[in-house]
Amino acid sequence: MSAAMPNEQWTLQSASHVLSVPMHATETEVRRKYRALILQIHPDKGGDPLTFHRTREAFAFLSTRFVKENEQRIKLLEKMRATKGWADKAAATMRKTQEQTTEDHLAKDEGQEVTELREGVEDSYGVVPGADAKRLGDEAMADGDAERALQLYDAATSYARIDAGAYAELYACRAMARIVLGGGRADGADSLDNDGGDGDANWHAAADDAARACAQRPAWVPPLLLRARACARLGRWSAARAAADRARELVRAVPPPIPGTAPIAWTVEKVCALADRIDALAHAERCVATCEGGTSPIVACACSTLSARWDPVLRTGVADRDGDVDSETPPTQRLASVDDAGVLRIYRLHDGELEARVQAHNAAAVSLAWCPDGSGLLLTAGRDGRARIWDASAGGAEAMHSLEGHLLPLTFACFDRHGGVVATTSEDCTACVWDVATGALLLALAPLHKRMVTCACFSPSGRQLVTGSDDMEARVWDLVGDVEAPGECVHTLGWESGAITDVAYTPCARLILTSTHHPRADKNFYRVLVWSAVSGRLCRWYDGHNGTIVSWSWHPNPEEESSAHIMATASHDGTIRLWDIAGEPSGAGKHTLLCDAYSGAPVYRSQLGGPQMTGTPSAVAYRPHVGDVLAVASVDGAVRLLEGETLELFTELAPPRRQAKAVTSLCWSAEGDYLATADEDGLLRVWRAPEVQEED
Repeated sequence: MSAAMPNEQWTLQSASHVLSVPMHATETEVRRKYRALILQIHPDKGGDPLTFHRTREAFAFLSTRFVKENEQRIKLLEKMRATKGWADKAAATMRKTQEQTTEDHLAKDEGQEVTELREGVEDSYGVVPGADAKRLGDEAMADGDAERALQLYDAATSYARIDAGAYAELYACRAMARIVLGGGRADGADSLDNDGGDGDANWHAAADDAARACAQRPAWVPPLLLRARACARLGRWSAARAAADRARELVRAVPPPIPGTAPIAWTVEKVCALADRIDALAHAERCVATCEGGTSPIVACACSTLSARWDPVLRTGVADRDGDVDSETPPTQRLASVDDAGVLRIYRLHDGELEARVQAHNAAAVSLAWCPDGSGLLLTAGRDGRARIWDASAGGAEAMHSLEGHLLPLTFACFDRHGGVVATTSEDCTACVWDVATGALLLALAPLHKRMVTCACFSPSGRQLVTGSDDMEARVWDLVGDVEAPGECVHTLGWESGAITDVAYTPCARLILTSTHHPRADKNFYRVLVWSAVSGRLCRWYDGHNGTIVSWSWHPNPEEESSAHIMATASHDGTIRLWDIAGEPSGAGKHTLLCDAYSGAPVYRSQLGGPQMTGTPSAVAYRPHVGDVLAVASVDGAVRLLEGETLELFTELAPPRRQAKAVTSLCWSAEGDYLATADEDGLLRVWRAPEVQEED
């Protein structure tokens, strides 16, 4: 690829050349090629940044072109429908087609010669290959000969002399022939179960043909139904649900059949039934277990961690210093949740069976965490002013320690990386550090914060603690006396950028991140600030979000230099952004990737000053160990899995549409093979996590 020129003016030819696709390529083909290409040339993979940028621009140009073409087709269809006498013309055309078909059948019955295609022989009747082959293919389908019909449809697509609109019908007919050859039924009553047999090739081809028909006529229902059926049969549930939902939306807006003509082959009831059926099948395919709790919204859920004696990547026991392997059987993984009523529930992860239910707090719970050493200890914190440590190693929930000392409700609690100490923060403007083994108070940090402390995070070494507060400051505390006396504040991190909503260390422990929100009358600030953990100086800040940052997640490969400081953030503005966090004092930084395709529309302005969107994400989390998948929970009830490096959607996990509630929390299992989600109705769902290549 050649170097990009300043202010390059893109054309269809130049953009197609950059993406190495023909100019007549469909939107699906362009998107598939782009996704494959971008993974190869991404700068994180060693690619040229200029080539990467130029490829993205070319894809954006073609995507905009597809959107405009689809809008023009829809407007033209609406204009035709609004034209006086359009219904009569449509009815006359349909009657003429039926009469012509009847005449052809009568001629065939009377022994008259009917124009057909002949291999290697010229027709003396002046056959128009596209039109005649299409008509003959329809006749073969009506006679039940799908194989012959497919041959004729292939000939029609190769030698067609028809307009662009007729291609949609041709592709739809060919998709139907492929479905029948793959074992499906023409009436749509097939089971949609993927038997993994030879018919899969026909279903793949049917899905592609239906996609081409949809690209030609976006507002036509039949190819949408064909694509939904084919994708469901192949297990591509995201595409199947998208096509079925679009068909349901269109069929509800279409007027009833025109009197005096043949009835439409699809009905509102039929389309809605297919969409509901695909919803149920998608849910059953992906959902491993549904854990029913109470009616209170779930505040947090968390999957148990693994012992250091178990390797989650190799899935085998790890030998100790004497060379003995503890076990070659993976430990039982558990899922815990706490809700607004203060109830703690513990389930087995693989089947969702309830193992324990206890009233952990006398008020709403605010925090939940498993001990990172894999010992099975569990930490909860509540608005009753105390935190509690539980022993859940045997499957129950035995109370070990009650950590009491704060004067007002707690706001957060967490373990250090080694699981030896616990930090708690409170509305009384203080933070405390506790010993896990004895439950004793180790340090009561000085009340230097002027407002409630909202968050805390231990350094990777466990020797420092950073706390964030609504007073627009974060403070770094020396816990062991490396610089000051134990419990003394060594740095105050403040830049008047607003209240602190979260704090974090980089995996290398050299930098500290704080997220802030500062609603103002003239301009709202929603920033990620980067500080030196050694000097406490501000290194850089990242703007871009237009709403409060509600969740963030580090890429889980700190050993790889290219991804050591990649962070994903989710915001009330409905967007997901990737940031390459750097400590160089170079001023403002920008996001590297943005995903705003599912933000939806504004519904109201939140109390923190930012817009709340219908598709606002509530949590994001990278898959452990590999980071190939970024899970995004949303208030619209969807759980979307995005490719970790490109933020392209490859599948969507969600309950049936009629049951969808706002998802409040999500968490990955320790091995990354399951994903647990919690919603506002108190339900937990455990999903089998697919690999990226499972869905196109």
